[in-house]
Amino acid sequence: MAVVRLFGAARACVGLPEITIPAKSLHEVRNHLTTTYPSIAPVLVKCSYLVNEVSQRDMDTPLGNADTVDVLPPFAGGSK
Repeated sequence: MAVVRLFGAARACVGLPEITIPAKSLHEVRNHLTTTYPSIAPVLVKCSYLVNEVSQRDMDTPLGNADTVDVLPPFAGGSK
């Protein structure tokens, strides 16, 4: 089971800040999210992913029971 923390638009689509998913890879996390929350699909293609606070681009990245996945949509803002 992976703890998935959702931010920004991803959180808005799911309605929760955090969920637990029975996933063994980032690919399985994305599949679970799009199957369970179809409105998140267009958001996920723009997201960055952190596994245990380390950026991951490979969707085949394996996940263990104690892993945390952060789903980070692009953020706007900042100082001028």
